[in-house]
Amino acid sequence: MKSIWTVSNLISVFRAVLAIPFAYVLWYDHKTAAVILAFLAYFSDLADGYIARKMNQVSEWGKIFDPIADKIFVGVGTLLFFLKGIIPPWFAATILARDLIIMAGGIYTSKKLNFVLPSNYTGKVTVGLIGLVMVAVYLGCTFMEKYGFIAVTVAMVISLLHYTVRAIKELKKAGK
Repeated sequence: MKSIWTVSNLISVFRAVLAIPFAYVLWYDHKTAAVILAFLAYFSDLADGYIARKMNQVSEWGKIFDPIADKIFVGVGTLLFFLKGIIPPWFAATILARDLIIMAGGIYTSKKLNFVLPSNYTGKVTVGLIGLVMVAVYLGCTFMEKYGFIAVTVAMVISLLHYTVRAIKELKKAGK
């Protein structure tokens, strides 16, 4: 059995823990620090998957840590942006509902299949778009308020459908 504490898994845990200082700087409106931490989280998300594949460290634990770290970081940002009035309630609810549905579906699927389906490209792009739009809105880009929210919502629906179709195919393949 592979170790839980691989380089890639440590990067994922780092991203989850990074949500704490991110929450602090968001709450106290330290915009530069918030943007730096958001980009650090995004690049850590790219790095953990790349390192896991390159170092042959892809593991069931990594398939769990990585999306949970994403959901923690994005969830903290979403809640604080909502509480501070930066994003509308419907947008915050959409982000959080998508993540909860994907998490519940992932738990259900992994129990049935006895393995975890890894994150996919569609989900990674969607998380990147969520972050990009939220940072842009935070920095006052009004264009993103109008069009970015809609684009991200479409991406969230597509990624949710993609996860659902993939899970159904895997369940059918396994006869579950």
